[in-house]
Amino acid sequence: MLEIASKPGGFDVAADVLNMRLHGDQQAKKEHALEIIEAGRQLIRQMPFGRTHNDDLDASLDGISKACLGGEEGRVIVGEVCRKLKDAAARYEACAFYYNEFIGGLFAAQPTAALDALCGGGTGELEKGLGIIRDLRQNPIDSVPEAELFAWCDREPTTRYPAIATAIGICHSSKEGEPPQWTNLALRLLDKACDRIAVLQQYIAQIELMSCRGFSTGALASNIKLLDSLPADADPAVGRFVAQERTRLGLIADVQAHRDREGERERDERFEY
Repeated sequence: MLEIASKPGGFDVAADVLNMRLHGDQQAKKEHALEIIEAGRQLIRQMPFGRTHNDDLDASLDGISKACLGGEEGRVIVGEVCRKLKDAAARYEACAFYYNEFIGGLFAAQPTAALDALCGGGTGELEKGLGIIRDLRQNPIDSVPEAELFAWCDREPTTRYPAIATAIGICHSSKEGEPPQWTNLALRLLDKACDRIAVLQQYIAQIELMSCRGFSTGALASNIKLLDSLPADADPAVGRFVAQERTRLGLIADVQAHRDREGERERDERFEY
């Protein structure tokens, strides 16, 4: 496999063949041979990041990562590969969103190592890493075991809890016609944070962004109901902040609704004319 990967255009072929072998072992309920695991590790290490989109390669790397990157050696490799990707993205030599499944596989295999490599360091490095994650189609942080995610945040709680609040999915769709609901992770992150207002500020920024992307009349009014369903907080300052933001967003929603009504009236008048 490694010899194939070393040939021009051979990396994709090697990843596909190796992933099929791993899948075959899983289907047959066989243990992966140690040399297969080692081949997978070395292949991942040699990953040539670039700006070419290949869904098949992305899927193959996801499968190889999950099967081969366990243990201490896997932790080291995940750190190396995530730093390599981050550096390539910073130099505009790679588009991280082309590696959506691969990054998910790295997080599945070694969540803490992936977080450290992508988001460790100072505030600037943290934001660069989270920027990569926010660009992905599927958010790998949402699948990190809570114990590991919170342990990682607790190492630098004042910066990491609010930062992670910008990247996790805070709500999920409910039944048609019903307001959105908070995700369990969003509520647990808020409960664990030492500065709840800082976390809530990021949640509210997400609510406003979702409403802009929704392009539907009443999207913000519906999303505001998330604030109404927050658990009561013993800290009066948190309660005041939520009430103030609820009022502010409500005024924005009223202006949007008025603008939409005026737009509909003008369209109706043009149609009648």
